[in-house]
Amino acid sequence: MSSSSFTIKGLFLVGCVLFVLIGLRLRDRFLCPDLILTFFDVGQGDSSLIQLPGGGTILVDAGGGVGEWNIGSAVLFRELARLGILHLDLALLSHPDQDHIGGFVGLFESLGIGSFYLNATFLRPLNKEVAALMSPSRVNDTEFVGWSSPGRMYWAGAKLLFLPVLAGKSNNDRSLVLFLEFEGCRVLFSGDLSRLGERSLPQLPAPLSVLKVSHHGSRYSSDPVWLSQILPRYAVFSAGLQNPYGHPHPETTERFKVSRVLRTDLHGYVRFRFQPGGKATCETAWGPCGEWACEDSLR
Repeated sequence: MSSSSFTIKGLFLVGCVLFVLIGLRLRDRFLCPDLILTFFDVGQGDSSLIQLPGGGTILVDAGGGVGEWNIGSAVLFRELARLGILHLDLALLSHPDQDHIGGFVGLFESLGIGSFYLNATFLRPLNKEVAALMSPSRVNDTEFVGWSSPGRMYWAGAKLLFLPVLAGKSNNDRSLVLFLEFEGCRVLFSGDLSRLGERSLPQLPAPLSVLKVSHHGSRYSSDPVWLSQILPRYAVFSAGLQNPYGHPHPETTERFKVSRVLRTDLHGYVRFRFQPGGKATCETAWGPCGEWACEDSLR
């Protein structure tokens, strides 16, 4: 048998393997009935991916970058591509601080984004970081939507509540907060709210399954009275290892005595899977971290 026939056979086998792998990836994404939530390890910043049943995708914040290095293209794009995601249906910016908006620069250059949500206060007048992101050469056909009042959306069995906060003059207290509910499982993405911003939120259904802790665990966030109202089962701190701000502050982590605390600086990525019927599981880069029923409010 000639070497050319071996080459053709080898290419055929490689093609078959790739076909099977791509098919499995598409099946896992578009036929999965679960809602999957991943908190990426992006150092001192925030970035979370929501994968909805049927393949819909939402990215909440995108971390930052240093100089020419951008975490969006260097890290997040690879993670998304590995999951078979080359187009985001929706991106949500909590607020335009560098450690939340910076990675979107790299992502806009690497993949498509259908809609981009943010607090309307950063569009009128136009915030300079948002203006730089909205460059026509970068965003193509992305629709930018500013939220000036609370609104809700129903998507693949999930209820999404968008809450634009106007509690102070800082960017942190003008975050666009996202509340998510699916099969009795409840998640809150609280941006970088201070205690003032947290107290300005409307009363939300409790207990929460997961809280993305405000402002990376700053001592000026995570109001004790507010926490006693939302009762998070899991508290996820997104912060950089040995960051110069001291996040999360020991005084803040102490307030989460009744919650399971997970930290991206120590645990790497954190992933929750919410299944039909309200069963939930948790894993980190270190392994499994729990299993429960979301409607079990007694804990």
